[in-house]
Amino acid sequence: SQTIWDVKAVPYCPEAALPEDTFVTCSADSTIRFWHLDVEKDPHTSHPRNPYSRNLLRIIHTDNSMVGNENDLAAKQSSELGLRCVHPSPDGRVLVSGDRQGNLRVYSLLDFNKINDIAAHAAEVL
Repeated sequence: SQTIWDVKAVPYCPEAALPEDTFVTCSADSTIRFWHLDVEKDPHTSHPRNPYSRNLLRIIHTDNSMVGNENDLAAKQSSELGLRCVHPSPDGRVLVSGDRQGNLRVYSLLDFNKINDIAAHAAEVL
């Protein structure tokens, strides 16, 4: 994981694949991470936990070239790659991220699939 550029609360949506009180971060390593602080809930919950961090629910790798060894990630972080902002929709069904190259990516929070990839700006999206 690299520098975190943005953090937002995700509005609860019963149809979404996330529990209540989830928040989302985006970072310079081009990942979107979903977190939940209530680790005391029933371990048999329908929302799977990450074995390395009980608070981490899910990771979306927006740029597969960023997946790999930490030395490669540090070198790529200093380039123009990485996410700068993230914003969930008010109904908790959709998430939009903006990157350093001016692209917007839209994801469904029902199944975490990418809905759209938009070349929106000539500069980074803040």
